[in-house]
Amino acid sequence: MSIKAVDGMHFSVMREDIQHFLDASKTEFNLKYRTVIDSYGYLWVIIEAKHIEDILAGITAIGDTVYEKGFSDNLLAAIFQFSNNNIDNNNYNTAYKNDNSIQYLIYNYKRNNFYPFIPMGQKNRDTEQEMKILSALGQEIPFEKDMGFWYPMWDLPL
Repeated sequence: MSIKAVDGMHFSVMREDIQHFLDASKTEFNLKYRTVIDSYGYLWVIIEAKHIEDILAGITAIGDTVYEKGFSDNLLAAIFQFSNNNIDNNNYNTAYKNDNSIQYLIYNYKRNNFYPFIPMGQKNRDTEQEMKILSALGQEIPFEKDMGFWYPMWDLPL
């Protein structure tokens, strides 16, 4: 999850609240997390867990805290990283495999939609595979139909 960081006590308190929640949830949700401030001034809360439900619970709680503290305009995106190694469905592996096998599903908070992002090499993306993901998942989750809003997320600190 990515949040535009700002200076000030209120943002610091919100960040501490998020960390306290995640610390308390480590056992219940069986998750690990870390925080990073990137070169653009965004706070990244990176959550790892064995089950997507645990990651979603953590992201939902963080989003709720950000909204409650008045920083919802600072939310950029939630990024879900996948690789062909952690996808069990053989049909998916065959249809969506690419050379680097890292794929992202990005939730854009401002647009309230998901979109795929598959980087290939230096600042290139695999739009053909992204379109295949859209066609496969477009009916299952709210997808951004306007590709002009499929912003690449280069240099992710994941």
